Amino acid sequence: MNTALSRSDLDAASPSDVLSTAASGFLDAVGTSTGPLYTTDLRRAAQALAGRDMLIAIAKGIRNRGKTQCGDKTMLDVWLPAAEAASSAVAGNRSKSDVWNAVETAAETGATVPLVKAMARLQS
Repeated sequence: MNTALSRSDLDAASPSDVLSTAASGFLDAVGTSTGPLYTTDLRRAAQALAGRDMLIAIAKGIRNRGKTQCGDKTMLDVWLPAAEAASSAVAGNRSKSDVWNAVETAAETGATVPLVKAMARLQS
């Protein structure tokens, strides 16, 4: 996924384009059920991009497709807190940088050990 995104001009790309590129890169990089889950949800978010609701759409997509709830030690434990942090930061009129910092902090806090290890493998 990092390779696909590194070939893009992220400063000039629309959020929808970035998500579409990430979806394609994720599908190429990740097997098992994780790849299709993230790919589907990133593509849905790209199609229905609606500001802060994008992360909520991703979390709902993961919950619906994976038949899971927050607390089940799945990727939803990352996405739901991230979505809530984004909504709160946007509602507080925080800067784009502050919004993404809040999202990253919430996601890291919600991550489970197996998920952290899987994501570390993706980044290498």
